[in-house]
Amino acid sequence: MKRTKKRLLLLLVLLFFLGFVYYLPNLKQKLTPKKQKKLFPFKKEEITEIEFYFSKDNKQYLKKRKKTWKVIENNKEYTADKDRVNNLIEFLTTLEKNEIVSKNKKKHKSFGIGEKKIVVKNKNGKVFTLFLGKPAGIQKYYVKIDNENEVFTAQGLELYPQDFKLDKNKKEK
Repeated sequence: MKRTKKRLLLLLVLLFFLGFVYYLPNLKQKLTPKKQKKLFPFKKEEITEIEFYFSKDNKQYLKKRKKTWKVIENNKEYTADKDRVNNLIEFLTTLEKNEIVSKNKKKHKSFGIGEKKIVVKNKNGKVFTLFLGKPAGIQKYYVKIDNENEVFTAQGLELYPQDFKLDKNKKEK
């Protein structure tokens, strides 16, 4: 009888140990979620140009001159709204994939991915492109990065009004 109890106890401990080893990877993944890969490849200070393509005919260029941002339109320079530019840069540098909606390249048009895009260039000539789609809620858009096929939602982007020029009634700080 004592032998049977010892064998049963040993069998239970062995089963518990094997079960623990089997479920350990899942448990570890739940307890320590994966760090999300940084989507935006540049630091804020490295950004020198931002190009907006709202449609085929509606384009706007922002260029950093020394420490101020300028809007270039029809070969003329205007002072850019510093707050709006900083908000845009903050959005880009903290960009996260909220919800992956599709990985199918053929469905990009149904999410409005195509014409609208933001092209960011750094001082080394590297380019980052963010394709904007239809709104997916309040301040939430369908977006796609560069050559990736994933369409996901991103929150916090405000591009309206589309003109980034400094309002004449608002003074620059």
